[in-house]
Amino acid sequence: MRRYSELLEAVERDLVLRDLQPTTADHYRRVVQQFLHFVDGDVAGATSDHARDFLLRLREWGRSSSLINAYHAALTFWFSTTLARPDVMATVPRCKNRRHTALPTVPTVEEVGRIFAATADPFFRTLFQTIYETGLRSTEVRNLLADNVWTRSTEVPSVVPLM
Repeated sequence: MRRYSELLEAVERDLVLRDLQPTTADHYRRVVQQFLHFVDGDVAGATSDHARDFLLRLREWGRSSSLINAYHAALTFWFSTTLARPDVMATVPRCKNRRHTALPTVPTVEEVGRIFAATADPFFRTLFQTIYETGLRSTEVRNLLADNVWTRSTEVPSVVPLM
């Protein structure tokens, strides 16, 4: 049985050869270390069931499908490339990527009109109208400067592209 440090050195060599992005390589290292801890260092006895239980534990902890799939990719790399045991991950399914976010509530035209009417300050009314008409994101609004807004006396202000 290979020692813990030898297993980490082997995955490190494969990560260098694969030339992964630094953040991806760091993630893969962490996943391998967590899995080694999960199986008490017994990689020779690790099976598909161990990998499946490891990933199911993440689901029980409320981790997202995309994170679980990232763990799956790291384990697949490790078992297939470093350990030459692609059979371990071959039957472990990936998560179906679902976004668990609700769609935003969009105000009606009447509600937007009431917001504009309730805004007494002309500066803020113009700002809200510009945001509404252009669909600016919150970060774009925070970076907006007066020089970015082009106005004519008879027209609704328009935003000069920030790019």
